[in-house]
Amino acid sequence: MKKYILQSALFWAGIPIMWGFLPTYFDGIAMTSGQIGILMAINPFVSIIAQPFFGTKTDKASSKNKIFNILMLLTVIGILLIPMHKDYRYVITIIFIVSIFQAALLPISESITLESLEHMGRSYGPVRTAGTVSYAFVAMLVGLMMRIDIKMIFYVTAFIGIANIIVVAQLPTVRGHHDRHHKVSYKVIFEDRMLKNFISLTVIAQMMVSFFMTFFAVYFVAQGGLSSQVGWLYFIAALSEVPFLFFADRIIERFGVKKTLLFSMLIFGLRFVILYFSQSPIWFYSISLLHGMTYIVFAYSLAVYINKTVRKELRTTGQTVLAVASSLGKIFGSLLGGVLIDKMGYQHSMLAAAFFCFLTLIIYNFILNNRRT
Repeated sequence: MKKYILQSALFWAGIPIMWGFLPTYFDGIAMTSGQIGILMAINPFVSIIAQPFFGTKTDKASSKNKIFNILMLLTVIGILLIPMHKDYRYVITIIFIVSIFQAALLPISESITLESLEHMGRSYGPVRTAGTVSYAFVAMLVGLMMRIDIKMIFYVTAFIGIANIIVVAQLPTVRGHHDRHHKVSYKVIFEDRMLKNFISLTVIAQMMVSFFMTFFAVYFVAQGGLSSQVGWLYFIAALSEVPFLFFADRIIERFGVKKTLLFSMLIFGLRFVILYFSQSPIWFYSISLLHGMTYIVFAYSLAVYINKTVRKELRTTGQTVLAVASSLGKIFGSLLGGVLIDKMGYQHSMLAAAFFCFLTLIIYNFILNNRRT
């Protein structure tokens, strides 16, 4: 159990933090909002193709651990190349390459962890909590280190990535179950109509997550905040996930996945409303507290739902489908968010995002009203 806790801590303290700080880095090297939106959309765009490819290969592999480590090593090499040049075309090229290898790391990691914990009869909550806590503390430290050198985010991420490889290599090997003796059609995943609804809702939720995470820090600086304080915002946001993770299993058991996700969408909307009315950087600290009822609710609820309902031969593929849906949302969130801000400015863009969240809540409440979760 301790090794899985350590693996989760290392995974979430690395690459996810890098993507969170990248908009600040791009802004620091004089990229426009439109350019930042495009750069941040590359990863999810590439993921749409790369994730299904690596997901299916992993379900057939003799060792999911080995696939994860190969992809992590290639990702680390690419990360170290990002700060080598500030030319926009160079940065686009390297981000594209990094995205290819990094795309499937999360679904493979989730598959290894969830399947192992199922055999052990242990809950995913404590393991995922370790990832959240490590994310919070490392984000704070990276924010301080970036005051010394803005490139520190890449060096720290690479170091943590190597440590993650070492830990995963020591975990019990998890084999893929989809071989020539256990062939299962991928269409089986989509026979669950409720899962299809959840997946489509995830696309919209990730649009809002991507829009928020891509421009939240930049908007904070625009209102007078310091880039060195961004780490504290991520620290607060990450720790705000802990209460949900601590009670996640009981919350889902009590209210069901449907109500849990719809409540989360309500919080998405309220967060954008508060951003619309924000008048100073101080507001952003309280806004960060709402993060614990947004992204993590979708990520945790659906990862567990897929592991429980999808056949074992397709579990990595099932997590990959979720990741692809998230990637689609991230593409639209980054691209449309950049365009929206360039056209309407930050404040009115936040109001438009809030309206979209509330509209989504109404529509999906109607769609799911007569379905049981």
